[in-house]
Amino acid sequence: MSVVEAALSVFFEGLFSKLASSEFLNFVTEKEVCEELKKLEKTLRNIHAVLDDAEKDRHVKSWLVQLQDLAYDADDILDEFATEALRLKLKREHQDHSASKVQKLVHTCVTRFSSHLSFNKEMMSKIKEITARFQNLEAQKSVLALTKSGGGRPKRASEWRSTTCLVNETQICGRKKTRKQSLN
Repeated sequence: MSVVEAALSVFFEGLFSKLASSEFLNFVTEKEVCEELKKLEKTLRNIHAVLDDAEKDRHVKSWLVQLQDLAYDADDILDEFATEALRLKLKREHQDHSASKVQKLVHTCVTRFSSHLSFNKEMMSKIKEITARFQNLEAQKSVLALTKSGGGRPKRASEWRSTTCLVNETQICGRKKTRKQSLN
């Protein structure tokens, strides 16, 4: 695997861990946003699965550059979610220390709902746009004849670890007598 594919593979693993983090999942509560994020994750996993095959063709370089740029854009969106979640958490903590219970309740309900709604609407359009771009790249992989290889991991690793009780006679070297004794 070349350096670009290895870097992208590691980067994708980071995106997957961000999407699966408990802080992220707790913040993203709106059903429509969750569904779009699941669609994005599925598309990312499909693209991630062909990275190992991508290194074999020099015509794929442009596709990889587009994929890398798009992966950075997706990371920026996930960072925006994390930043907004942290901002809201800090805002709540600040309000807990500075206001009465009634003021806190009214202010929290009004501001949380309105700011969260506008943020989700804005992020929804960004997620849809980035998902569409990823789906476009995913469609291009068939044109480029890229195939899935097991999530970006080398195929050789699974072949090396395979075990069986059957003996492959072609792999046994030595004299015929010793060979027959080994097989029996």
